[in-house]
Amino acid sequence: MHEAPHNSETSTESPPKELLYTPKEAAELVLFSHFWLLDKARKREIDHHKIGRRYFFSRANLDAINASTVQRVRKSA
Repeated sequence: MHEAPHNSETSTESPPKELLYTPKEAAELVLFSHFWLLDKARKREIDHHKIGRRYFFSRANLDAINASTVQRVRKSA
């Protein structure tokens, strides 16, 4: 896991840092492979964080991916 960078110039207090997961780490927490996560992030079809050339996912991103998957399954049932 990695911590998201923050801008300390805009706040006197240090905000809680959001943990970010690599695609491989994120794949362990959702129903998809890290290849799927990277493909969808590159196509901007799922929320993600991009730092330089690397892709990361927050817990909120992964929750949204899981929620959209559950909605698709319910609609097709």
